[in-house]
Amino acid sequence: MTKKSLLGNFLLLLTAIIWGSAFVAQRSGLDTMGPVTFNGIRSFIGAAALLAFLLIRAAATRSKLRFTKKELIFGSVCGAILFFASTTQQMGLATVSAGRAGFLTTLYIVLVPIIRALGGKKLRPCVICAVALAMFGLALLSVAEADMPDGKFSLAALFSGFSFGDVLVIISAFCYSFHIIAVDRFAVNTDAPTLSCVQFAVCGLISLPVFAIFETVPDAAALAGGWVELLYAGVMSSGVAYTLQIAGQKLSPNPTVASVLMSTESVFAVIFGVLILRESHTLIEYLGCALVFAAVILVQMPSKKKTNA
Repeated sequence: MTKKSLLGNFLLLLTAIIWGSAFVAQRSGLDTMGPVTFNGIRSFIGAAALLAFLLIRAAATRSKLRFTKKELIFGSVCGAILFFASTTQQMGLATVSAGRAGFLTTLYIVLVPIIRALGGKKLRPCVICAVALAMFGLALLSVAEADMPDGKFSLAALFSGFSFGDVLVIISAFCYSFHIIAVDRFAVNTDAPTLSCVQFAVCGLISLPVFAIFETVPDAAALAGGWVELLYAGVMSSGVAYTLQIAGQKLSPNPTVASVLMSTESVFAVIFGVLILRESHTLIEYLGCALVFAAVILVQMPSKKKTNA
């Protein structure tokens, strides 16, 4: 594995850490405003933060701020996909438990290689094993969060009572799969911060008419009550993390590896919950964390010959 790939993988892992730490902020923010409203405002905050960075960079390098045609087109595509992914996920969370939704959302780590395989890409055996291992680890995390009697693992309880909310979360997983693949395709010949700025601006613009029609526009009190969550989710989770995702995939152009690395978001959510919120977890949850990290190591094992995934 080259130094370039290692750096890319590190950026993707850092992305997962930020997303994991933002879990509490995102959940708390939904207490004061609707899911589309929260996603829309955090997207605009992320775009504004990135625009400020681009202006500072342009001034420091004495260059002119410009958005190329490719960055505008590719960023718009990524922004539209991101809107549908985040919106369907948040809507599904209204009726689906966090553990169940987390498991269903992380189906993207299986969907990415499947979608690529349908396009003719070959999969290494160790990648297939890593995906299966990560999925099982995430399943353990999800089951441990569910309301199980005595904390016992139960596939019947995990898959029983399939609802419309479950369908929405699965649609979200499909959208996130296509977002990862789109970033892998578009990030090569574009500037990561610029592409990310465009995608969040587009995501926010699409959100405007949706929350204006279907949700109550938050008043000053609601915004004041959730400003910390919005700033963290907007600047760190959106502006910084998604830019790191684009940069990471640009340096390590393998969407299957990227999906497994970014799936560790669930693990870091557990870790930050313990460290910051003093949450307690079962042995099953910690076993799930260990399996996901094992998958991250396995998926990065070098192959004897060059393959596509």
